[in-house]
Amino acid sequence: MPSPSKPNFGGVASIEVSKPVAGETPIRRSPLAKDGLPTSPMDGIDTVADVLPYAARQYGTKAALGYRDIVGLVEEETEETKVVEGKETVVKKKWTFFQLSDYKYISFIELKNTVDDVARGLVDIGVTRADVLNIFASTRCVIYV
Repeated sequence: MPSPSKPNFGGVASIEVSKPVAGETPIRRSPLAKDGLPTSPMDGIDTVADVLPYAARQYGTKAALGYRDIVGLVEEETEETKVVEGKETVVKKKWTFFQLSDYKYISFIELKNTVDDVARGLVDIGVTRADVLNIFASTRCVIYV
C-alpha cells in the first residue's frame, strides 16, 4: 500500500468516497483508506491491551521508557529588582531545583512484565472490571527488583 510520505503516492491528498447530497459536499478520505476505514492498526492489534505484548515481541530489549531519579536538591537565593507602586524594590527570592541523574531506561519486555505484575496484583486483591480504580503516583517509573 502506498504511503503519503513516499514518492509513489502521487500527491493526491484525498478522494471522494460518496455521491454528493443536495447542499453538502461528498465525503472524502485518504486514498490509503479508499476501500474503507481501518478497524485496527494492523492484524492482531484489536484492543489497547494488544499493543504492549506486540511491542515487547517486536522491540524486545530496546529502550521503551526513560526516567531520571532525583539525586539531590539545589537551593539558590537571588536578589531581584521590582517596581512596586512606582518605586524600585529589591526582593530576595529563594529557588529550589532538582538535581537529576542521567537517564535510565527499561526495555519493552521489562515494561510488559511490570504491567503484567501490576495487573496480576490488582486481580489478586479482588479488583474487577466493574471497579473504578484511581492511581495516584509519581510521574516517573519506579521498578523495584
